[in-house]
Amino acid sequence: MLKLTLPELENAQRDALVDLIDEAGTYSHLARMLGCNPMVVKGWVNRGRVSPNGALLIAKHPRFAERFPVSITRPDLESATDGSEGANE
Repeated sequence: MLKLTLPELENAQRDALVDLIDEAGTYSHLARMLGCNPMVVKGWVNRGRVSPNGALLIAKHPRFAERFPVSITRPDLESATDGSEGANE
């Protein structure tokens, strides 16, 4: 895993979230696609990153799995996750 400084990590997470929302169209549409409440996705936008459980949910979605694996949406969690769990936050 590539080691990133904290500012680089924050920028990478924010950029991945922006790209993900662009791919879906809007954050509300992204929430519908993932089967979660739009306020969950809005919380990600406010924080500037996807939650750990959200990263797993995104990585399992057929539309996003290839382009947005956990290593992209949450590079800080890449080695700590195996994709066996999922949740809506």
